[in-house]
Amino acid sequence: NGVVTGFDTEDADAFNYDELTHHITVSDAEYTVTISKTAINGQEELPGAELTLVVPKEFDEEAFDILRDGTSILDTEAVTKTTDENGNTTYTWTSTDKPVEIKGLTDGNYTLKETGNPFSATDENGNTIVYDVTDSTSNFTVENGVVTGFDTEDADAFNYEELTHHITVSDAEYTLKISKIEIGG
Repeated sequence: NGVVTGFDTEDADAFNYDELTHHITVSDAEYTVTISKTAINGQEELPGAELTLVVPKEFDEEAFDILRDGTSILDTEAVTKTTDENGNTTYTWTSTDKPVEIKGLTDGNYTLKETGNPFSATDENGNTIVYDVTDSTSNFTVENGVVTGFDTEDADAFNYEELTHHITVSDAEYTLKISKIEIGG
């Protein structure tokens, strides 16, 4: 009779069928950007770095969230929300052994910064390594919910993987201190 009598999907967020209007809606998946802070080798997550996301003034805060390990950290002590000297809202967090996911980025220009004091981390051998922070900045543009432009003055510090929507910050260098002392002194 030309009427849909059954509708089944494994992804209820992507597909919806309205029986009253006989309308099937296919929705795009929510766009997420992952931000990692890694050691200079770019492999493992590096805890202790201070990262700041500066959002545009016309930003939609209702749709926005910062998650770590699938759990929102936006309204916790893990994220500090402030307003910068230009009136932009900033969100600052300290990196851990897990990356963060940013959801709900509305169209506009964003800035990601690493700033702060030297910090230490323990390597896989139990050694404490002190990292000097190189203040660095990257800018990116979101259009129609997707990162379309990624610009940085330091390609060694920031990398954007378009396929996975993953920004990696990896400019921390550790300081090796060598001392020479006299024998017996």
